[in-house]
Amino acid sequence: MTIVVSISRNNEQLIIPWLWVISIGLLFYTIGYFFQYILYLQFKPKAWMYSIHEYSNPRTFNHVQGWLIPLLALLPLFAKGVFKRLSWFGLSVLYFYLLVTSVRGLPLAMIASAFITLLAFKPQAKLLLKVHAKAFVFGGLAYLLLIQLVPLLLGHGLSDESILHRLDSGSSGRLHLWQVALDAFIKSPWLGIGPQHYITQGTGIGSPHNIILQWLSEWGGPAALLMIGLSVYGGVRYLLGVRQRIASETVSDHSALVQVAVFMSLLTSGLYAQLSGVFITPLSQVLLVVIVGSAISFHNQEVGVVRAPLHWLEKILWAVLLLFLLVTFYWVFYKEFYLGEYDLYLLWEMNAPRFWLNGDFTR
Repeated sequence: MTIVVSISRNNEQLIIPWLWVISIGLLFYTIGYFFQYILYLQFKPKAWMYSIHEYSNPRTFNHVQGWLIPLLALLPLFAKGVFKRLSWFGLSVLYFYLLVTSVRGLPLAMIASAFITLLAFKPQAKLLLKVHAKAFVFGGLAYLLLIQLVPLLLGHGLSDESILHRLDSGSSGRLHLWQVALDAFIKSPWLGIGPQHYITQGTGIGSPHNIILQWLSEWGGPAALLMIGLSVYGGVRYLLGVRQRIASETVSDHSALVQVAVFMSLLTSGLYAQLSGVFITPLSQVLLVVIVGSAISFHNQEVGVVRAPLHWLEKILWAVLLLFLLVTFYWVFYKEFYLGEYDLYLLWEMNAPRFWLNGDFTR
């Protein structure tokens, strides 16, 4: 999917309509949420902060916000006419949900990402951050009115789970999760304990809330180091490429803003992945491959990448990869699904993914 996106030459033109579709999706999501909110008024809730928990998975939603919040700031900058006011809805409502869910890791990642983006792309970052500031005010006012003021008027007082209360509630057990991941890595440093097998370590949680520790514990040291190196290399190359394209004026102001927003999206989610399971939830993974593919497309189009003939070493690597895929398909589909020789889930942990029972290569 990433390759398909990366070879497209119309990403910058398509990204704005794509964001409008997402904004419309957020509108329907919000209509459903407020319908649930009105139902809660009938039952006089004790803590309005939990209304979102009864409607969807707030942490999975936060993972999506890390990708979308930096990108949705583009709509108010490009919209015209009657669409100008409508363009603020998507970003503002995401800030509203950011406050409702009381997440802490995402705001920290956003602040760090905004600071780095401002240092790297000052003119473009200033325009984007002004939009973010206004949208945060809109979302904050909606939060104060609907989540705090309305319950107060109904005689329930301010929410017990206020933002300040959640900020003072410690690490949410992350230090323990990280220690478990380190112990698992020490136990199997070369091949790891198996893809998505962290959940078998007795925590009842699917990830250590740190992507580096998850790679180390599940994939082992060599694979994790290669993945970390690839991620850092690709991110730095994209950063330098955008700076060069803007400095040489080879891209329009429109394209520059899009590419800077994509950089901020990648950076925000990358930083947030050090504190949460951003890279393991399905919708977040879809956004990951689409946005990474877009970044590759922007970079390759501008530097004029020409596909060279495969070197002999590349041919060997592709052959090894193909062999590995064939072996994987043999074990997963033939041995597991066709012959039924393996269970489809871990009997002692129903939340574990299905065929990853066979992912523990150390056994």
